[in-house]
Amino acid sequence: RLNWRYVDAPGAGELPNSEGTALVYDGQGGAVVTGFVQTEKDDVDILTIHVDRHGRALWRRRWPNASHECDRAYGIVRDPVSRDVTVVGTTYLPARDEWRLATLRYRHDGELRWERLSSGEVDRAEYGVRVGALPDGGVVVAGTARVGEREEIVVSRYDRDGAR
Repeated sequence: RLNWRYVDAPGAGELPNSEGTALVYDGQGGAVVTGFVQTEKDDVDILTIHVDRHGRALWRRRWPNASHECDRAYGIVRDPVSRDVTVVGTTYLPARDEWRLATLRYRHDGELRWERLSSGEVDRAEYGVRVGALPDGGVVVAGTARVGEREEIVVSRYDRDGAR
């Protein structure tokens, strides 16, 4: 039996083409889902939506950045104490012709607390991007780094305030 269903409608500047790639239970019967939405201007942006236990969107956030062209989310975790969520994905920097890991931390009310980009180029493939929650509210982010012609695992740890 279906309890509820939420279908996202495109917002201003968005096309009716979006993809959910990861979700996390919100601890109150709802979920926070992340992925990406196609835009009229910049290919795709990371999209994160908090849906309550009745199937209503509590908040909806799109993460575009002027220096990024293509942003996609692939993982999400929730801090059970603060109820913040951390989203991880990839972003393309056209000026450098490089992909970077993007890590975004949202408060439980949808306010963006911080955003961090990896310091080196990464492989843009979604299979190489993961995030894990730590007991102290921090997160560990992993991806596949490009080192010359090689690919290597890269792992970063951030505390709940975004410090490495």
